[in-house]
Amino acid sequence: MDLVKHNPAALEADLAALAGRVEGAVDPNVALLERGRIVVEAGARVDPFAVLDARGGPVLIRRDAVVQAHSLVVGPCVIGAGTHVLGGVVGHSTVGPQCRLAGEMEDSVWQGWANKRTTASWATASWGSGEPGSSHHHQRPQEQLRAGAGLGGRERARQRSNKVGSVIGAHVKTGIGTLLPTGCSIGAGSNLFGGGRFVPKRVPAFSWWDGARTSSTVSTPSSRRPRWRCAAGALPAARRGRAAPRAVRRQRRRARAPRGAGARGPRGPG
Repeated sequence: MDLVKHNPAALEADLAALAGRVEGAVDPNVALLERGRIVVEAGARVDPFAVLDARGGPVLIRRDAVVQAHSLVVGPCVIGAGTHVLGGVVGHSTVGPQCRLAGEMEDSVWQGWANKRTTASWATASWGSGEPGSSHHHQRPQEQLRAGAGLGGRERARQRSNKVGSVIGAHVKTGIGTLLPTGCSIGAGSNLFGGGRFVPKRVPAFSWWDGARTSSTVSTPSSRRPRWRCAAGALPAARRGRAAPRAVRRQRRRARAPRGAGARGPRGPG
């Protein structure tokens, strides 16, 4: 979670050299607080009654991004290219390209192509999914899976933060009403469909959780797939009589060839 903790300071350092400028389509009814620290790139659009607040740090709205009405962007913050802020508050965060954000988000890192309230690329959270309210944040999580541990590792690290969200891998999908406990780790490619129930603290990558049990979406298909042995004449019974892979056919030809065929003999003198 050090990435989230140090992200606001890193944003300020990265954006300090940028001079404030507005090149995109910004409505006259948009509130620009500390205009000299706000950058709206060409192609971006900020609708009426939105607020860009750079009093606490610089704000960068990249090309083709859209900040709709009644949205508040609090610096330091970067809104990635093509991202849409659909109302609510986004503050102290880095948002990658082509995201769709709504609601309240603070101290977050969004990689890109994410939808609603997720933290990794190509992830989707359905309506009603989310983390527990602030009452659950009063107790400090005793253990938290390190970033990346959700992809197969089991290493745990004690956290010193009172507010620890979720680490969600890429291509994760959550069903309606899915609840994420404080400090959980969801591996990439997982599907969570246990509406109204808390998911386990650790969900391995490529898992399917239905509210009662967790199964792997990789081991079952791979167990049904026949395994080829690339040795001459050693085909599994399930595949005999069917077209052999190119590597097997090549090794069969080599096995049938006479010993020494094609080999060049020793060259004579001269």
